[in-house]
Amino acid sequence: MPVGYSGQSLRGATLIPVAAPNHLLCFSRSEVSETELRSHRQLVLRDSGSRRNVDAGWLQAEKRWTVSHFATSIKLLKSGLAVAFVPKEWIEDELKTRCLVPIPLSVSMDRHVPLYLLLAAKHAAGPASLGLADIMIAKLGN
Repeated sequence: MPVGYSGQSLRGATLIPVAAPNHLLCFSRSEVSETELRSHRQLVLRDSGSRRNVDAGWLQAEKRWTVSHFATSIKLLKSGLAVAFVPKEWIEDELKTRCLVPIPLSVSMDRHVPLYLLLAAKHAAGPASLGLADIMIAKLGN
């Protein structure tokens, strides 16, 4: 949350480490260490925000590809070329069909990213902005 602002807490996202089922970290494996995970190429989704001071989901891996679109990251993940921390809710179909699988880590590294709704100047917001805020709170509120 930016300093000086208050906002409504919404449902956050849970990032889980995933890869293609034929990736070295998933194929016939039962436990993968964090050190071993860091040694593999990681996909990171580019932050489009103006303040990029948080690297949620990045392992600081030596080998990293940064992509601009989520669809690109899914294609690369499915190809078996990399691993990534991805919001579980965004890949439900891929998990069901086993196009992507959770990496079997020895210690859970799932990450919860909180989501907030901020109205910078609520008193100046028009009816469309306020209506959208109400819909978002109704759909994503805690």
